[in-house]
Amino acid sequence: MGLPVEQLLVATNVNDILHRFFETGNYHKADVTQTHSPSMDISISSNFERYLFELAGRDHGKLKGWMTTFETTGELSLEGDLLEKAREDFISGRGDEEQVCFD
Repeated sequence: MGLPVEQLLVATNVNDILHRFFETGNYHKADVTQTHSPSMDISISSNFERYLFELAGRDHGKLKGWMTTFETTGELSLEGDLLEKAREDFISGRGDEEQVCFD
């Protein structure tokens, strides 16, 4: 039942925290660059924690550990089966300012 979606696409601009995560497994804070697409000018994705909860198998303790590490260090890294699962769920891409600007 429902729409048969195999993967969702994460599209980012130069502020590419989510693309970097799906490419490398590293969800690390970085400086924000102001662009022509301000809704994408973020260093932390507000809904990503919800996805991590699902990726953790709805394990509250695991998610809490990940988020505590992220809040303390500004970094969260996943690898192996967890990263592969994330890549099964999402594909990602990054566009520079020239690619996302429609003047």
